[in-house]
Amino acid sequence: MVEVVLYGPVRDAVGEKRLTARGDTVDAVLADVVATHPELESALYDDDEFRSEINVLVDGRKLATLDGVDTTLEGGETVQITAAMSGGSHRLLYQRRF
Repeated sequence: MVEVVLYGPVRDAVGEKRLTARGDTVDAVLADVVATHPELESALYDDDEFRSEINVLVDGRKLATLDGVDTTLEGGETVQITAAMSGGSHRLLYQRRF
């Protein structure tokens, strides 16, 4: 299991700060979270890409410094979803795959 911590408008969409999810990649974890909380889909995605104002981190590290949504998870990690602190986009790394 992976802990998913939500901040700001993403947390507000669900009404909870902490969730648990299953998956061996970030993409699979996000798919599991959206499947159990469909209201997150519009908060996270614009069409098939992450909204530019969303950051996803694994144990405090941005996906851009890892393998994007293909980042492998072994269980026990924390995936954090938060509003971006500054502009910019890494659309190729964050393209939705499910």
